[in-house]
Amino acid sequence: EKRRNFTLELHHTPGSGGSTVALRCGWELRRDFVVAVLRQYSQTTADRIDQLFRLSQKPVLLIAEAALLDPAQREDLYREISRRNIRCVILYVMRGFAERFDDSAGRLVLADPMSDTEASDFLRVFSSRTTSNRRLKALHDLTTSAVLNSYRSPFLYGLTAYEEDFESVDRFVAVHLDAATPSVQRIIRYLALVTRYTQTGISVPFLNTLLGLDAASDVGLPEALGDSTSRLTVRRDQLVRLLHPVIAEEVLKQSLGRTEDWRYGLKNVGLEFITEAVNTLGADADETLHLFRELFIRRDFWTPGVRRRRNFSELVVEIPSVAGQHQVLQRLTEVCPTDPHFWNHLGRHHIYEMKQDFAAAELYLKKAIELDPTDQVHHHALGMVRRFWIRSIISEVLRSNTPPTAEALFKSIDTLLTGAADEFAVTRQLAPDDDHGYITHSQLVIEVLEALVRLNPEKSLPEL
Repeated sequence: EKRRNFTLELHHTPGSGGSTVALRCGWELRRDFVVAVLRQYSQTTADRIDQLFRLSQKPVLLIAEAALLDPAQREDLYREISRRNIRCVILYVMRGFAERFDDSAGRLVLADPMSDTEASDFLRVFSSRTTSNRRLKALHDLTTSAVLNSYRSPFLYGLTAYEEDFESVDRFVAVHLDAATPSVQRIIRYLALVTRYTQTGISVPFLNTLLGLDAASDVGLPEALGDSTSRLTVRRDQLVRLLHPVIAEEVLKQSLGRTEDWRYGLKNVGLEFITEAVNTLGADADETLHLFRELFIRRDFWTPGVRRRRNFSELVVEIPSVAGQHQVLQRLTEVCPTDPHFWNHLGRHHIYEMKQDFAAAELYLKKAIELDPTDQVHHHALGMVRRFWIRSIISEVLRSNTPPTAEALFKSIDTLLTGAADEFAVTRQLAPDDDHGYITHSQLVIEVLEALVRLNPEKSLPEL
């Protein structure tokens, strides 16, 4: 109505129905606008939207999942659409696991667990869909039990009402895993890893090969995995994943020890999956790199109230030991040495988590830049490595019983300071609209000036 383009973010937790709501919005609006659902982003995406707009002479509603269009790509697409004077609204669907969401302007939030009112509505509707006393009781327990409060989601209501063997998540998973052979359990564990920590799946050819079948085999999932175990899975086009992230997490819990310490097994599962993917698909295969980036590299904006991403992927963060995290990231650089983002994250892990060996971190980021000198992310990360290195030197100096003069400190960090400034300058040159290259450089200068003043409080900044 305001005749302008904008992006509307729909934040949702897994199972809350975010993707379904987005598609339903498209369906309801299909008679008034051109509705497009993004299946794959490429350099021609803007061309296709342009074509839809010119042919229809109607505004375009583009529904895009964050798993297919990362935030940087979204901004690039938005700028290109605006440059071409295309009338378009992007409904951007973002999945996350935060306890609460920021519902500021330009965002919609669909989160679980449901409120009591919503849960009562779901109980009323789904109770009319079954005559089983057992399922009716389970629906009532899901709605009223404080223990089950965190499981209140549309997916679990549907599962409770329609799945014959469902009593609770843990028992549901245990029943369907019970008859699986060790080799099938291993593959289900990989599917669980991918389902829980990404929004993608494992391709049918890859899955067939893991099962010892021909990659092109058309054997169905019940025959390949067993009738019972296959009911934990779902196939969409050529991708297979488990029914739901909640189911996937329970599979991981049960296969990694059935205790609260199950996350300690994530490192080994991650390393095993890396080996399987490289041995089966090849280190440079598109699917290998896509899976690795989704599992170990991709980060999302899920800090409540702040547009900030985690330092590392959710899977890496959930590995309890820093050493285990480092081992996984290092393994990625060993098996896929030509991917710059793996080197980037290994170097960043040194400064953010290990907080040591800045020289090694610097080498890793230089390697990333060597592989892709046009990506501002690597230049900014190298600047940050040097900034953290300078901060470490300053902290050590200020703790010393015999601190040096301001001039001596400045001389000791001059090379690093110049190197960091150079990388932040390149960052600004490559991405002039990105705030990071400006803000972090300014913060570094302020930190250095504050340290110099503390060492020479009798002098003013101009004198220093």
